[in-house]
Amino acid sequence: MTMAGYETGHDQHLCCGDGHAGRAEVEHGVLVTPRKHTVVLGVADPLAAAHLRRQLINHPRFELIATAHNAVQTLYAVEETHASVVLMADDSPGLRGREVLADIAAASPDTYVIITTPGDPAVLVNEPGVASAVFENDVYGIYAALDQLADFLELPKAEIHERRASQDRRLHQDWSKVFAERRAAARRDAPVTGT
Repeated sequence: MTMAGYETGHDQHLCCGDGHAGRAEVEHGVLVTPRKHTVVLGVADPLAAAHLRRQLINHPRFELIATAHNAVQTLYAVEETHASVVLMADDSPGLRGREVLADIAAASPDTYVIITTPGDPAVLVNEPGVASAVFENDVYGIYAALDQLADFLELPKAEIHERRASQDRRLHQDWSKVFAERRAAARRDAPVTGT
């Protein structure tokens, strides 16, 4: 099925609640398997997309529900599906992946982004909404990031919100420190004028 330029898996997955899975539990003597975490894949390169699609289809904790071919289509897919995870490339045609991160966070605040990049992943780690940044050719790094995110998503919701709030406070403190250092440097380097 195709909607707004991206491909979706099955119709029944478009309205899947919060898209989050949980640990397997026993209810009334029956093992209940958790739902998988839903994923939107946003990668323009056909070979990389095919490889990542295979990884996601074979991953026991994730279910691919939509595939997009650029950052804007990825945003549309997130707006429609409210997937729990977006796996996207930073080097998409048109807008770069990092340019739609704020829009993804606004459209679906409970969606976490794993972004791949041809450059240094450390540059993207502190971008808003990024759960993990990985070098685009690091297959094991992408799989490890997916597993780490699945572990995080299976924590109790209260703990997830506390960890996210803690990370937001840390980022705010980091930027406040950077701005304070820049102001101090500007004052120090400012020319002294006499009257």
